[in-house]
Amino acid sequence: MLKALELTRQDYFQGETTKPKCVQLLPSAEEKTQKIVIGDSKGHFHSFGFRKGELKHVFQTSLGQPINCVILGGVIGGPRDRIFVSSTTEVQGFSRKGKRFMKIAPGTSEPVSSIHVEGIDLLVCGSHALLHYRDLKDYNYISCGDKISSILSLPAHKVGCVMPVLACKDRILRVYKLARHVPDHTLPSMEDVIVSLTTHILGKQLEDGCQLEGGDLAAVPNDKTHNVLAGMMGA
Repeated sequence: MLKALELTRQDYFQGETTKPKCVQLLPSAEEKTQKIVIGDSKGHFHSFGFRKGELKHVFQTSLGQPINCVILGGVIGGPRDRIFVSSTTEVQGFSRKGKRFMKIAPGTSEPVSSIHVEGIDLLVCGSHALLHYRDLKDYNYISCGDKISSILSLPAHKVGCVMPVLACKDRILRVYKLARHVPDHTLPSMEDVIVSLTTHILGKQLEDGCQLEGGDLAAVPNDKTHNVLAGMMGA
């Protein structure tokens, strides 16, 4: 029999409004201080941690534009401890201590709405376009049939390549492999943010680009409830 948990609320920080996917929890490092990074609608990007129950600021900077997305990246198969922040026209990368190590202005007329990083691959989404950069150089371009809400990628170290998954406003999850369109998956409502993505089958089925059975995906619907929809891609 499961025992019910008694949860209490404790407020540590109050800031400006944020968009979806603008708060990230950094993996614990040797100092064992849990750190959080936040980007807000005023363009402020800051990190703070907790030590002995007290809030400690690590760094704070301003991008000068509203922040649309904050995601984590790193070496494929290793800890995702690099911080990537997108504003309307730029994507910047920071270390966990706040030192900027990259900055790129995607060559698109569409504002940057969401990003994903998989090793040396940077995926940048506008309203209807996906730009793929490898080592910060143009690598691929995909035009999407509907407005893009969010993006993730199947784990490259498991499937052997970068496979973007786009959640779109028409309730379709669009999956691509080497810019080739893999069969779509329809969800029961429009999705704002893909929150988790894993796959369990590897090898020939993914090479054929026909089936993604066993790929589990959870997405947050845009009706602002706390319900999480789970779908099976290729079902």
